[in-house]
Amino acid sequence: MVRARPGPHRPSRPPPRVDKLTHQRGIDVNGSKAASDRARELGLEDLRTYCWHCPIMGKHRKQFLWEHHKPVADMRNEIYSMGPKVRLEEVAAILGKTRIAWVLQSEGKKLGNKSRPNPAATYRDAGVVLLYPWDKCRPIDRKRHRAP
Repeated sequence: MVRARPGPHRPSRPPPRVDKLTHQRGIDVNGSKAASDRARELGLEDLRTYCWHCPIMGKHRKQFLWEHHKPVADMRNEIYSMGPKVRLEEVAAILGKTRIAWVLQSEGKKLGNKSRPNPAATYRDAGVVLLYPWDKCRPIDRKRHRAP
């Protein structure tokens, strides 16, 4: 295999990965009141302590949905709108604001997959009540959550 030499389009060192710059304090996780009530019925702990990869949640995937508060498509469009000379730190700032809410599958259908210019209003209009204000949410540490 022939390796390309560093040049104007091939840096000698790869740039830092976006995932190392984002979620440095974790991903904010919330839960709807209905999803939290259902979780309690199933004997689960506070939904804010679980992530999509947690084995216990795999058993309940048909009931719960790991919903991005602001859809990924909206974040992607925000990044694209910055133009071709966007800096990695700017991308990381947008991705670092990722918020997740555990909701019931039925609530996810009400929210839909459309753009959400105002996520809080979309949740309110769909009748999805989040249990905690976002400043009271527990960020899941990417290295210490309950994943296998």
